[in-house]
Amino acid sequence: QLSHTIHAISAQKQILQHENERLQEALLNEKKRRQRGKALLLKAPEDWHGGAVFWSPTKVQDARERQAQKDADEKALQLQ
Repeated sequence: QLSHTIHAISAQKQILQHENERLQEALLNEKKRRQRGKALLLKAPEDWHGGAVFWSPTKVQDARERQAQKDADEKALQLQ
């Protein structure tokens, strides 16, 4: 009787641990999916009147570096 109960509780514990791991993974995936990206600090061309604009990889990389520097400066300012 006692052995049967211990086995049942052990099996139930393993099932709950497995379910808990899967739920945590699902929660992390949902959080990653919901994260919104920041708009890059790119200047619109002079002759832009709306519509799609294609940026060169160099300009995109420069904008990302400026954004990273701006974020680092803001974080350093908060730590002071």
